[in-house]
Amino acid sequence: MRDCLLPVPDLAVSVGGSGAGPFSRTAEARRTAYQWVLPLVLLALTVGLAVVWPLHPVLAALWGGLAAVLVVALVLSALPRCPVGVLDQLLLLGGWSFLLGRLGLGLFAPHLAGGGPALLGLLLPWFVLGLLAPGWVLGHRLGRVVARSALGATGVMGALYGLRGMAGTDGGELSLALLAQLLLVGGLVLWGQESTLARPKGNPGPWPDLPPHEADPLTGLPLRRPLERRLRALRRPVAVAVVGVDHLPELEREGGAVLVQTVRAHLARTLAAATRSGDPVACLGEGTFAVLLSATDPVAVRVVAERLRLRVASRPLAGRVVTVSVGLAVGSGTDALARAEATLRDAQAGGGHRVEVASDTR
Repeated sequence: MRDCLLPVPDLAVSVGGSGAGPFSRTAEARRTAYQWVLPLVLLALTVGLAVVWPLHPVLAALWGGLAAVLVVALVLSALPRCPVGVLDQLLLLGGWSFLLGRLGLGLFAPHLAGGGPALLGLLLPWFVLGLLAPGWVLGHRLGRVVARSALGATGVMGALYGLRGMAGTDGGELSLALLAQLLLVGGLVLWGQESTLARPKGNPGPWPDLPPHEADPLTGLPLRRPLERRLRALRRPVAVAVVGVDHLPELEREGGAVLVQTVRAHLARTLAAATRSGDPVACLGEGTFAVLLSATDPVAVRVVAERLRLRVASRPLAGRVVTVSVGLAVGSGTDALARAEATLRDAQAGGGHRVEVASDTR
């Protein structure tokens, strides 16, 4: 069950999966979207052409080519063996061919395509969308090549249009000004994309290059070994909060392993959303997680632990209230982790759903 109140991805998606990760799910989501959207686009295209028919043969061929690309993409989307990337590239190629062809006809054969300022204004939003789309569905490198090529082709047409000396004809100056704005907006869109992709992604955290075998396959969180390395590397005291699901054996008897996995994922994303980026979370085992807190004051860390406990209890899972206990300890190295785990066992032995602080921490 997805916790809609938490602004983090669902961490339970890989249960029983092949480990393909979110990219395969995104690709399949795109395939499904194509299967729903393409018939609607073809229907709208058919209705629109029926309204304005008959068209000049050149313009009819341009629209017919776009319709053919959409039909081929729709057929391929129904073939599971066809990679979704092929559909992305086919639609982008067809879309840009149509946009550039429509723009070229509007500039150099306005009597055929109904060119002029009105056409440029009509094409502007689709032009911007076409520049953004490669970055969404293609890799950064290929998307950049496609977008730059399209913008470059538009610039070449603009230069040829200016060289023809059409600026002195009626409406030519306005068309040239709108074309310049089209190129300016396109350039700014590409510049914005490049700036966003080149921007540093922020602090990579204590585990920037975590090997797959040291990460929990369900939640993606670090396991015990990298956590202990992190604790040994710290040169200062740290507060460790070990959070454990109460009555986990009873949950497993009631709902089986699937329920336990769902609870683990639910707890992991709740902790990830409730802690600061500087307080990393790690997975210690079935239903047990550790949070390293930057604060070391016993009162402050207890407040944080109580907040974590209440946050979990306030988010029922499949109509079931899941509670946790928290063991707290402040110290250096792995000793703090060991004491926090022992304190967690004491808290759960005392009935659970409580926060227990190690005796030497108070």
